Amino acid sequence: MAKKTSTDALKAGIGGVSINRKKNRVSFIPTPDIIANSISEIPLNDIVPNPQNPRKDFNQNRLQELADSIESHGLIQPITVKELPGKKYEIIAGERRFRASKLAKLTAIPAYIRPLGDQNSLELAVIENIQRVDLSPFEAALSYQRLMDQFNWTQTQLAERLKKGRITITHTLGVLTLPPTIISALQNGETTLGHVKGLLSFKDKVDYQLTIFRHIQDNKLSVREAEQYIKEFKENIKKGGKTKHKHQDYIDESVQDLKSFFGAKNVSLNVNSKFKGKLIIPIEKIGDFEFILNQIRKDDD
Repeated sequence: MAKKTSTDALKAGIGGVSINRKKNRVSFIPTPDIIANSISEIPLNDIVPNPQNPRKDFNQNRLQELADSIESHGLIQPITVKELPGKKYEIIAGERRFRASKLAKLTAIPAYIRPLGDQNSLELAVIENIQRVDLSPFEAALSYQRLMDQFNWTQTQLAERLKKGRITITHTLGVLTLPPTIISALQNGETTLGHVKGLLSFKDKVDYQLTIFRHIQDNKLSVREAEQYIKEFKENIKKGGKTKHKHQDYIDESVQDLKSFFGAKNVSLNVNSKFKGKLIIPIEKIGDFEFILNQIRKDDD
C-alpha cells in the first residue's frame, strides 16, 4: 500500500527534501510538477515495469553505478507510475531508477501517481526515455513504429507529438528496413544513424547496403565522408558500375596496400565492369601532396 507524503512538507522543502531511515533511505528534490501531484512512498514489491517501455537493454555497469549512488545518497528523483487493479503500480517513467533501487536493496521508493490512459503512458515512456537516456536508433525506431501502429498515427502526427522533425522520424523508422548486420552495429554502438541513413535510399538492395557499410566500417569514415562515398557510389551505379566487382577482393586488398604506401586513410577505387573508373587519394594540405609525390619517386628509383 502506498503511503502519502505530506504536501506541506514538500512545499517547505523546495531546496531539497530527505526522508531517512536506519536501513532504508529515501530522498528526493521536488519540482513544481511533483508538488502539484501527490507523492507516495511505494513498496518495490508493488511496482511492475511497463511492458511497453522502449528501453530494453540496461547497461549493467551504469546501473550498478546508479545503485551505489542511491545506496549512499538515496533516490534523488521519484519515479512516475499509474495504479493497476490489486494495488499494484506500473512504471510510466523511471524503470532504470527502479532497477537500481532494487540493486541498492531499498524496500520502498518515492513515486507520484498520474491518472493516465494507455496511450499517454506509452507516449510518456517513450519521451522520458529519449530525454533521459539515449535510445539506440533501433530502439527508438521500434518505439516510433509501435506508437504509429497502436494509435494509428501518421509520421507527421508522430513528429508533432514527439516535437521532432518529420525527416528525423523518417530516417529513424527507416532503420527497421536495414539488414540485420547493420541493425546490430547500430545496437552495439559500432556505427551511428548519421553514417547509415544514406543507405535507406537503396531500399531492398541489401547487397548495395552491405557493400557500402563494409567500406564505411573498414575505412573508419566520418559521417561526412560516408555521405560523400554514398553519393559517389550512386553516381557510379547510374553510369553502369556494379557494386560487387568480379575482382572486388583484389581491389580491396590493393586499396589497403595503397593506403599504407601513400599514408592516406581514405583511398578509394571506383570502377565499372570494364575496370574503368577513378582512384581517389584525398589530401588536406600541400604537405600531403608532396609526400605522395616523394613516395612515387622513391618507388621509381
